[in-house]
Amino acid sequence: MFKSENAFTIIELITVLAILTLMMGLVLINMTGIFNLYSLKTNSFQVLSLLRKVKQLAISRGHNFGLKLISSSEIALYEDIDTEYFQIIKLDSDIMISHSRDSKKTEFYPLGNADAGTIILFNKKGNCYLIIISSTGRIRMIKG
Repeated sequence: MFKSENAFTIIELITVLAILTLMMGLVLINMTGIFNLYSLKTNSFQVLSLLRKVKQLAISRGHNFGLKLISSSEIALYEDIDTEYFQIIKLDSDIMISHSRDSKKTEFYPLGNADAGTIILFNKKGNCYLIIISSTGRIRMIKG
């Protein structure tokens, strides 16, 4: 039989393929964590934007507007407390939301001030973002 000195053996090829497969598996596992964190961040910015929208509506229209949690993954916007919700937003399925207030709502008033409280968005991995609303109407977001 003819034997080449410059060729790889079948064992060497199988070993390299096994190492590459293992590395790809580790990369894919890490990527799902990155996608979960990105989903949480995106939803947090969406809620932050909604709070700012509600504040601006209260100031521009001269009466109360609010945001209320209607479930662990749904938020409703309302105009005055007695009226129906005019917009309902559903968060991604792996994101949950809670509120520090028992009423689970934040209301903004025509002068820009608000009911103080904290909205917490979190995923199943334990990552979270806090959206803090002060009584002066200041809204800020921090990673928890």
